[in-house]
Amino acid sequence: MKGMRRLPRLLWATWQILLSGLLILGGFIAWSLAAEHDKIEKQEQERLATQAKVIDDNLCRQIASINRALLSVRDDIPYWQDRKNGWDLAAHQLKALADALPGVHDLTILDADGFVRASSREMPARSFREHEYFQASLKQPDLETIYVSEPFTNVFGTWVITLSRMVRGPDGKFDGIVLAALDAEAFTVLLDSVLYAQDMWSVLAHGDGKIFVMSPQRPERMGMNLAQPDSLFTRHRDSGQAATVMSGTALHDGEERMLAQRTVQMARPKMDKPLVIGVSRDMNAPFAEWRDNALIQGGLFALIVLSSIPNLYRLHRRQRAAEEDAAAAEAALHSKNLELAELNAELATRSEMLRRQANHDGLTGIINRRHFDESLQAEWRRSLREGLPLALLMIDIDHFKLFNDRYGHQAGDACLKSVAAALRQRLGRPYDVVARYGGEEFVCMLPNCDLSGAETIAEELRAAVEALCIAHECSPTAAAVTISIGAAAAIPSTASGPEVLLADADAALYVAKHNGRNQVRLATASAC
Repeated sequence: MKGMRRLPRLLWATWQILLSGLLILGGFIAWSLAAEHDKIEKQEQERLATQAKVIDDNLCRQIASINRALLSVRDDIPYWQDRKNGWDLAAHQLKALADALPGVHDLTILDADGFVRASSREMPARSFREHEYFQASLKQPDLETIYVSEPFTNVFGTWVITLSRMVRGPDGKFDGIVLAALDAEAFTVLLDSVLYAQDMWSVLAHGDGKIFVMSPQRPERMGMNLAQPDSLFTRHRDSGQAATVMSGTALHDGEERMLAQRTVQMARPKMDKPLVIGVSRDMNAPFAEWRDNALIQGGLFALIVLSSIPNLYRLHRRQRAAEEDAAAAEAALHSKNLELAELNAELATRSEMLRRQANHDGLTGIINRRHFDESLQAEWRRSLREGLPLALLMIDIDHFKLFNDRYGHQAGDACLKSVAAALRQRLGRPYDVVARYGGEEFVCMLPNCDLSGAETIAEELRAAVEALCIAHECSPTAAAVTISIGAAAAIPSTASGPEVLLADADAALYVAKHNGRNQVRLATASAC
């Protein structure tokens, strides 16, 4: 300790600078990693919430359609009762209605004793009075309520939920019910459509907790009761909120999950029990890249600590051994400064490498316009040398401003991400390129592709985006998000540059938008 007190002030200052620098650097790395973790978590929560809302919107429209069908059937009951073959006519009309309503397994009319008056399917001649869906209307009759049953297996062996309305007789008393049985398998496509990662699952459950349908399908989970103490389902239900995003252990698989839930409880028609939607991701999956980055930064910091502290300590030992040799001390300090300079140069080089990698769009993850322009110039020169055709697709999301105005910018960002992912996944060849070119505009470069091939690929991309079924109620073109595409192709020549091909594709896009959108238009021949 006495020897340490004899150290020159310069050496103490060096230690203080190094330790302070390491403390500041370590604190900055920890802060930046924590901020990035919070940002990723928030983005993933918003994305899951958006996907849950997509299911909610579609489900509400489907329930409203079924409710209108039930009301129509209930209104026609007096007409069928007054005719000789009225119930045969009713069965025929019920079958036509059931076939026209997506997801409806059967439509049935039960009398006050639970016997079948008419059905869209051949039903057994027995009373269904003891069933929970019949007892709900019998015990609390209300003409304005649509009764939602718990999931169960019907007489056909199908896993269903029923939506039913009470029927009132001429005397004003309970006179049976009309019901629609919803087939669980019919909802699989809707739940599948919101899954954008392999670690995800989505679920539709009854408000009392029983699972109705799950995607990916897990038959052993059907009917499982999620309403257990302190489960994510129970926490959502007890919160009283229509929409929540929570993290915790999923009851059905014991995994740590991030879960967005929405309660479907329509005011009109009034539902006696809600349905609950859940969209979930593995808690660790969204942070895989963040963890890799944290390991890299932590490793670099550890390398700095393990190299600088021992080096500085050795420098001090040399200083103590030759304390009277000022020249040697100055040389040792100079040597250390060179080492620190080399370390700083190495860090600067790594920073420059990271900057050069910043060629991707921060929102969608695909390459940005600057990098695309560089790639296009290089591909143009290559195609010119080899005499191969080059095609471009200019893509625009139809009525995107109306989408943003209707659903908000967070939903707009989620829409852009989904569209970009669909475009990237649908491009089959590894050297095809898709980039974000502007706000809602994308561009695809298709090397060694003529105009006919470009048209085929463009139509596949258009169909892939339409298949996302992203609700767009304000669109004059369609009820879901669509895209318009302009395609152009040419064999490059020295007489012009790729700007001409871009202009041709943009002109074709203008024609597609002018002619009604949600379509592909080809550019007229251009002398490239």
